Amino acid sequence: MSNELIDLFLLDRGRTHFNHASFGTPSRALLDQAQESRHRFEADTAGMPDHLVPGLRAAASRIEASLGLTGGQAAITMNSTEANSALAASWPLGPSRRVALLSLEYSSVVVAWQLACARAGASALVIDLPLPTTRQAVLTRLERLPSDIGVLVLSAISSTAALSLPLAETSALCAERGIDLIVDAAHVVGHGPTDFSLPPCAALFASAHKWLPGPRSVGFLWVADQLADRVKPALVALRRDTATLAERFSWRGTWDPTPALMVEPALAAVAGWRADGLLDQAVATADASAAALVGLGLVPTGDSTLRTPRLRAFVVPDTTPAVLEQALAEAGVVAWVGTDPTGPTILRLSTHIYNDAADVRRLTDAVAGAVRRI
Repeated sequence: MSNELIDLFLLDRGRTHFNHASFGTPSRALLDQAQESRHRFEADTAGMPDHLVPGLRAAASRIEASLGLTGGQAAITMNSTEANSALAASWPLGPSRRVALLSLEYSSVVVAWQLACARAGASALVIDLPLPTTRQAVLTRLERLPSDIGVLVLSAISSTAALSLPLAETSALCAERGIDLIVDAAHVVGHGPTDFSLPPCAALFASAHKWLPGPRSVGFLWVADQLADRVKPALVALRRDTATLAERFSWRGTWDPTPALMVEPALAAVAGWRADGLLDQAVATADASAAALVGLGLVPTGDSTLRTPRLRAFVVPDTTPAVLEQALAEAGVVAWVGTDPTGPTILRLSTHIYNDAADVRRLTDAVAGAVRRI
């Protein structure tokens, strides 16, 4: 890679990286800072549980503020999977109160709610949404929800399809019909400006390492006041029944809290990149990549109103995942390849401050090679 900003990270310079969105990429500086924090804990391991809550509260408050969330209660979790599992296990469900999710939703999120429904005698409705799609197609399907739907789990930014879904309109629909809206914000924190003060929801869960440069893994959970007392960790541990959400999730058995305590400096690092114009450059790189891939015949998974800042996905016509993965690997390009539930091959890329025009050329050359092989 030619962009010297890659040296801020531990990434292999011999490869072209377009997939930090899967698991995050911590910076060298924050890994060093995390190690110093870990050493402080190791000096008094017995006192670790008692020292945690203030730091975890501060981290949760910073994420809460970055998302524009007000009221309710917030907590740091080990990852977004834990946060969603806690919501699914705790939420009031029953035979007349079903859960709806789009087929775009992350598979483990769907399964967690399906299992919770099975335990409660309810059922989960997975609404098929073929790709590519449009904003109106999403809204039309949501407007046709059956009358017995009591909970809707919806991604702010869908993972595989990389679509920014219409939260404001969906929130209004849910408020009108008495549906609890639970937002999967796994790809939001650190990605781009998103204000959740306008589309109110009943609960929200997120990842804080996919788009932040801190060490993995960190999750975030927010629950509106009226249901905060009900939500408990899925892991049964000593603080499960304490008074606040932050306390309940502070100690779910022995864990390494160091990544959670790096949330504040990670958010500060992203703010610095934004002030320096580096994130705008990363958005421009995503736009350039998209234009080049469309020129090869790839089709964006959604219309322009569903576009996210730096996470983009495309239907790759007449190409199998195996062929595309092989072409990328041979070119030393790292990007996410998979399939949509409806069948087509999907290429997803995420751009970072270290990506540049040379990376775009390597990516498009590799994809062009895959397209020619079929």
